[in-house]
Amino acid sequence: MCSRLYTGRTALYFGSFNPPHNGHLAIGRHAVEGGYADSVVYVVSPQSPFKSREELAPEADRLAMLSVALEECGMTGFASVSDIEFAMPRPSYTFDTVRRLKEYNPDAEFVLMMGADNVAGFGRWYRAGELRSLLSDILVYPRRGYGGPLPSWCRPMNGAPLFDVSSTELRARLLSHDGVARLLPRSVENYIMEKGLYAAHL
Repeated sequence: MCSRLYTGRTALYFGSFNPPHNGHLAIGRHAVEGGYADSVVYVVSPQSPFKSREELAPEADRLAMLSVALEECGMTGFASVSDIEFAMPRPSYTFDTVRRLKEYNPDAEFVLMMGADNVAGFGRWYRAGELRSLLSDILVYPRRGYGGPLPSWCRPMNGAPLFDVSSTELRARLLSHDGVARLLPRSVENYIMEKGLYAAHL
């Protein structure tokens, strides 16, 4: 999946997607339908520098869940999944990934999507200033409890949906057999049940 070529204005949506949920899908759809990008790429992070390995389901399963979710939701025409970080040194850093993507895709115009909760800490990201220079734009989608004006180096995704349930809460719901029907695509829920994911991670 990392060999796919990207062109046009391409939004990069990094995350663990552990598991991918309807909020992730809604944000990606809004990026394209709202005119912020021509396409969106979900970049699955095998190991975030801010999360412990014990929290994560196997990377191949998270990649597969995203793939079936995009297909179920009819997003494959403008959205794709990338495993580019799977073959890169770990922990993975956004700067290194974007730099490699630009090397592979010189005709693409990359923009970064991130939640409002990440804005304040962006300066702590690895080579944050250089990362900004690699990107055409940084788009910020809303998160509950994080409002106010944004710095000049990013812009809000106006009208983007606000999804209140996190992947952490979803894993807890799955473990306690609470309802997740409106929170996860059916294909993702079925995949989790078939593979027996997450019970060992909580």
